[in-house]
Amino acid sequence: MAQQRRRSTAQDVLGDPEFVTNKSIRDYCNGGRLFCRDGSLELAMAAEELYAVLSQIAPVDALLAGRAGRKRAKDTSKHLIIAAEALKYAAGSMAKAYASFQKNYAAELQAAGVKSKPVKPAFKFEA
Repeated sequence: MAQQRRRSTAQDVLGDPEFVTNKSIRDYCNGGRLFCRDGSLELAMAAEELYAVLSQIAPVDALLAGRAGRKRAKDTSKHLIIAAEALKYAAGSMAKAYASFQKNYAAELQAAGVKSKPVKPAFKFEA
């Protein structure tokens, strides 16, 4: 009997959400961002591979040869592309969630002694 490989789930990667400190919120958001980013890249590569494989399949009907065969492959693989784009958007949203926490709770974070990142001075043109 073939040995099955256990796939990791989002809970395996992220763990249970325990939002008890600002660091736990940061770690959860960053872990989610990395998980979504990696998943997005994986799905994008899988979409390209699927397209390459399906476009090589010779159609049963000779009238579907050529461009029609590539169109069928593109129609099928586009769903993986859409899923990859959705995960890319989710990764950005995870980063925005922590940035929003920092912005909306800046006073509380400052009172707790958490230092904010220094603001870079604006770019200036000099003569």
